[in-house]
Amino acid sequence: YGMRFCILGCMTQPYQMYPAEVLRNVTFAIYWSTATTYAHQISPEGMNSTMLMFLNAIYGGLGPSFGSIIFGKFQTIIGTA
Repeated sequence: YGMRFCILGCMTQPYQMYPAEVLRNVTFAIYWSTATTYAHQISPEGMNSTMLMFLNAIYGGLGPSFGSIIFGKFQTIIGTA
């Protein structure tokens, strides 16, 4: 992730975002395959689908929701640059 943000922070031309997007795809694939494998390993017998549903709900639902609320409050308090 750090390399990706360095590329995005230092880019001067729009086409320079492509290496950052390639890194994003690679890191997301590694994360998601690891997370689903771990969810499968820790799930009780017969609950594999339920654990994957919880993983999906947290990643796609709770994470963005709480992040928006919490950092929205920080932005209200601190302001934007």
